[in-house]
This record gives sequence, C-alpha cells and structure tokens, in this order.
Amino acid sequence: MEKVAKIVLTIFILGCTLDQVSTRVALMNENIYESNPYAQALMDRGLWLVVDIILVVSLSALVLTANIILKASGIPHLEYIPYLVPLIVGAIRMGAGIHNILLCLSM
Repeated sequence: MEKVAKIVLTIFILGCTLDQVSTRVALMNENIYESNPYAQALMDRGLWLVVDIILVVSLSALVLTANIILKASGIPHLEYIPYLVPLIVGAIRMGAGIHNILLCLSM
C-alpha cells in the first residue's frame, strides 16, 4: 500500500474511532444529548457501531480496489481521486470527535 493510501485511511479510521469514543463518553453526561437524528436512531437500535464498522471496511476496500483499477489505466494522478471521500469523511468525523471532547471539557 502506498504512502498516500496509508495516510488517508489512517485519518479516516482515526476520525471514525474518535467520533465513536468521544460520543459515547460525552453521552455519559446527562446534560449532553446526540443532536444528529440519524446517529440517534442508530444508537437507539444498537446499530451505530455496527454501521460504522461496515462503513470503514467497505469504504476502505472500495477505495483500494478503485485505486488498483485506476492505477492500471495508466492516466497519471488519477489513482488519487478515490481517496477524496475517505479523507473528507475522516476529517469531518475527526472534527466531530474534537467537538465532543471540547464539549465534555466545558461541562
């Protein structure tokens, strides 16, 4: 696996993990609630972690497969396009996790 793939997938996995863990810790405080209705619905059904695991595994596999196909096409720099989605999602989830940590520290 090349260096870019390792960096992007690490950001993606760390972002999802930070969001999961920080949300669970924050929700232990009775004054904090989940404001995302989709995440709350998944939490109510006990599916939030399962959906996140499926998201991480399937998106990582899809990105690596797309990278192999695009690299074989021979068009320069086209193989980096599949990394945009996990990079953006990972950054957003990391931001949510940092927000959760700051929220906990402010209570």
